[in-house]
Amino acid sequence: MKLSGICAQFAQFRLLIVAIVCLMPRLSHARDELRFFSFEHVKTDTDARDRMVVLDISRTSPLLHYQLRETPTGSLSRTVKSIEFNRDMELADLEIESVFKRLVSAGIFKLPRSSEHRGEGNLWDLSGSLNGREFELSHQLFPRSGTRKQIDDVIRSIVHEFGLDQINCPAYATIVRKAGTITIEPSDLQDQPNPPAVSESEGDLIPARETTFQELISHADKFDGKRVSVVGFYHGEFEGNELGAAEKSDYKENVWCDTISTFAPKTSLSNKIVGRVSKERS
Repeated sequence: MKLSGICAQFAQFRLLIVAIVCLMPRLSHARDELRFFSFEHVKTDTDARDRMVVLDISRTSPLLHYQLRETPTGSLSRTVKSIEFNRDMELADLEIESVFKRLVSAGIFKLPRSSEHRGEGNLWDLSGSLNGREFELSHQLFPRSGTRKQIDDVIRSIVHEFGLDQINCPAYATIVRKAGTITIEPSDLQDQPNPPAVSESEGDLIPARETTFQELISHADKFDGKRVSVVGFYHGEFEGNELGAAEKSDYKENVWCDTISTFAPKTSLSNKIVGRVSKERS
């Protein structure tokens, strides 16, 4: 083989190596994704609730997904608000890049890997992959200062800046940007209803209505958001708290029970269950 031919092949091989080296960062960035999840018990002198937040973002799917759910566990007001909604928004490549850079600047790689016990109680969880580096952070205590607080603040800012925290619209909606105009389009849920993001129910100060379990099941709309008092058989387990008319009954015939009110006097805790009714959960 002539020297010129060997040189030509070597030059092609060198170009191939350079191309692969240049391509590798892009391939690692292409798998960038982040999932944030938090669950917190929030309590004041007059209100108690469980707050859940979910944020998902990925380069492979340019949708920014946000979910917020606030479920009251007790209230000393006459009315109490529940919040539950899902928001989706398509982002440009530069916007996704900006989100990831802000998280890196906040110190996401400065935190040690943590996977605390994931039982009942508060949870602050962040996992995913950025720039080819995987991370997994799971804590029971919510951040009040330091690097985790900076990351938490960045996530809250991202949600607010993109308008994902708007609640005056249906529970399921997509934020659409066209020609400089931002609109909120309700999601198509096929035959399922798309309720408002905010609903109201009676607080603990409203006397509960005495009724029967059969009446409660047969006329759910009548009792929606109302406080009722019924007698039944209670079955409690993780994500399976139910009240039924019979000791052994199918779950389809039962009513889901979230929790006993945080402000309920201990002397009132007996075989009589008092609480608010939501037809979406029944």
